[in-house]
Amino acid sequence: MLKYSSDVNNPIRVKANIIVKINDTNLASVFDDRETRQSIIDVIKSDFQKNLFFKGEQEVDLQVKVDKLEYSNQPWGLILFPLVIVGLPLGRVSSEIVVIAEVRSPSGQLLRAYRSAQSASKWYNTAYYNSSALVLNDGGIASDVLKSAIEEIKYQIIEDRYKITQSLENPQAPQSGIESAVNVVPFSDVDLNIPKTSMHSPDAVAVVIGISDYQDPDVPKVKYGRQDAGIMRQYLINTLGYDEKNILPRNPDQIITAGVFKTLIRQQLPSYIKPGISDVFIYYSGHGAPNTTTQKAFFVPADCNPNYINEDNGYLVNTFYDDLSKLPCRSLTIVLDACFSGLSGGGGMIVKNASPLFISVQHPLLGKDSTTIFAASLSDQVSNWYPEKRHGLFTYFFLKGLQGAADLNNDGAITIGEMEQYIQDENIAVPYISRREFQRPQMPQVVGKDKQMVLVKH
Repeated sequence: MLKYSSDVNNPIRVKANIIVKINDTNLASVFDDRETRQSIIDVIKSDFQKNLFFKGEQEVDLQVKVDKLEYSNQPWGLILFPLVIVGLPLGRVSSEIVVIAEVRSPSGQLLRAYRSAQSASKWYNTAYYNSSALVLNDGGIASDVLKSAIEEIKYQIIEDRYKITQSLENPQAPQSGIESAVNVVPFSDVDLNIPKTSMHSPDAVAVVIGISDYQDPDVPKVKYGRQDAGIMRQYLINTLGYDEKNILPRNPDQIITAGVFKTLIRQQLPSYIKPGISDVFIYYSGHGAPNTTTQKAFFVPADCNPNYINEDNGYLVNTFYDDLSKLPCRSLTIVLDACFSGLSGGGGMIVKNASPLFISVQHPLLGKDSTTIFAASLSDQVSNWYPEKRHGLFTYFFLKGLQGAADLNNDGAITIGEMEQYIQDENIAVPYISRREFQRPQMPQVVGKDKQMVLVKH
């Protein structure tokens, strides 16, 4: 039987009728077995039914078709090298999967369609090569590839939720075929290859905020704010070992108004902390802006227009630090993908009829031994988006670092100092991409005294 567990904990509330079809003509090897095929169907159905899409009280049909599912062994190494050679990989098992998902309205109208292709292979040492070792009870490599294919489509549907709800509210004539409706969204390598480590942090608490949409139509979107936050949650759970129940807000889709933002930090977060035991992680991706009169820096919540920002409708950065300084946590890590000059990640101004204000924030919290702050840029720089990777530029490289790229000495552990060196690398990371793609500087900043503190162990 094929066992499978989804990594997507995001979730758009799902209420879906699932129909799964497998193209039997393309099945190979162990998937010819009827019981195995049925287990694959059961796995896909249960996974997609775990809260993917829900629009009011209407059920939306989600038909999933596994168009190609192959699993083949290639033991050519045993023929070429009949002797057991320890350390030399000679046998290979490969897997390829193509999944198609169609989202249909209750009337049967095709709203969106998605296609995902995944493939993978593994090499085996002849010392351990035998048929039973390759065809594992949990599906082996095949389950990993199937999971990647499904996760990719689920993220695409999450990204397209607004378009799907708009289609339900404004129905049009059905489309003529799947090909015309296929919407392939490129996803980043950091989205699909989230490492699972043995780290276990049951007492750690996080607040993860990503604001893309603002209630005032005059405020430009933060293009990848929600995507940044959604993937950061996955790294906290899978890579840093956080309990999903300790990541706030509990509902990832909650609209972060000024009141919600302040309540999260001042009331909900403290109630989760075990004094002297809990580590706290804060992540923010969204607009920052200055008050042009007071020249003070603010976070811009979803219900705030930065042209009129003040302490009532925004969250003053110094007040935010005041609130965090009261927490009885063991350590505090803050990751900010925002700039406070009034510029957006696309380079335009979010404050009308004003020149950028480059504000440097000073606060005693920044000097505490137990506090580390990762900031996307210097105060006089833009925190760029990275369209190629569908993330904020800084967030992409921070995630890439957690994925393993920041393990500069290859010891399996990534320290704050290594992460700082990696994201600031002028040949491969944030400064280089900003210079190459946008012809403007962006240098991430790291404030913290303990550069040997370990962020993640692989």
